[in-house]
Amino acid sequence: EFKCESGVQCISKFWLCDGDHDCFDGSDEFNCVKSKCPAKQKVCKDGQCIDENLWCDGTEDCHDGSDEKNCTSPIKLSTQTCNADTEYTCPESPTR
Repeated sequence: EFKCESGVQCISKFWLCDGDHDCFDGSDEFNCVKSKCPAKQKVCKDGQCIDENLWCDGTEDCHDGSDEKNCTSPIKLSTQTCNADTEYTCPESPTR
């Protein structure tokens, strides 16, 4: 864990220098090496750049696996494809 400078909040160490202000005072983004990733990419903890759509998608794309650590939203299943011969994709909402 990382204790924010305000002293009233702690966050996961994986959220340090990720480009998002997770501490109320923003101290989790202080003194960070700026990312040299192109637009629409995020930087992994080890400095590797990956497409932002790969972040928290259920597959470790960063060499260090940091893109799948502490994800707060469920995996987006809609990005997966199915084999039409052996699998079925359920509709988003039932029809009656």
